[in-house]
Amino acid sequence: MIFFEDENYLFFTRNIERYLTPVLDIIAYCLMPTHYHLLVCVKKTTEQGHSQITKAIQRFSISYTKAINKRYDRVGPLFQGSYQAKLINEINHSRRIIPYIHENPVHAGLVNDAIEWKYSSARIYEKIDDQGFTKPLL
Repeated sequence: MIFFEDENYLFFTRNIERYLTPVLDIIAYCLMPTHYHLLVCVKKTTEQGHSQITKAIQRFSISYTKAINKRYDRVGPLFQGSYQAKLINEINHSRRIIPYIHENPVHAGLVNDAIEWKYSSARIYEKIDDQGFTKPLL
């Protein structure tokens, strides 16, 4: 588990905004109890490229892990292995990935409809919630 209560999900999203949005546009996301999905686009203003993104993701992960370890009096890593990234070159491929990301809680049996899961951008895409830090492909 990487999320134990509502407060964890909220802290995680605040960390996304703090650490990742300076270098990445968040297109879609879904936070699950044991993992998360982010569909991102590298900002054109990111001059130092891959190393800047890698550092942002490391700071993001370390910050969240330290907070969870302190809060729940635990030690050690929270995430298994390093993050996995897949390059997507086509907008049409991105449009197919977004429903996959949003449907994760449905497939896991957590909700009946993706818009019921409050820890994803599905409600933003359905124009039910405010945009927040997400920049949807519409």
